[in-house]
Amino acid sequence: MKAVRIQPKSQDGQTYTSANPAPSSAIHLADIPVPEALQPGHLVIRTKATTVIRDNLTWPELYASPPAHMGNDFAGIITQVHPSERDFKPGDEVYGMTHAHRGGTWAEHAVVTSEEANPLHVVR
Repeated sequence: MKAVRIQPKSQDGQTYTSANPAPSSAIHLADIPVPEALQPGHLVIRTKATTVIRDNLTWPELYASPPAHMGNDFAGIITQVHPSERDFKPGDEVYGMTHAHRGGTWAEHAVVTSEEANPLHVVR
């Protein structure tokens, strides 16, 4: 699957950190494995929408565990749930925001928790 990541270092070898934020030129599209719901409370969503935050590259949380994964807001369709999950099932439409330390919604699929996800109810 495709996901947006930040190069971990500049061309001159400097590591990007909250004190040395990555420039927008460090953003790249990567091929990574589709994530799995490996822990209780985890859901995998097929991302349908996310937000682009102008100053996201300056957030200290982005650099907490390399490689940096962009994006926290999401709307999508659940494709997989952990076997212990009781509130959500594959096919459910959800929206929400991941914890600041766990980005990753700028991707075709993302892991979110059942606490971060809200069911999308369409009023007609």
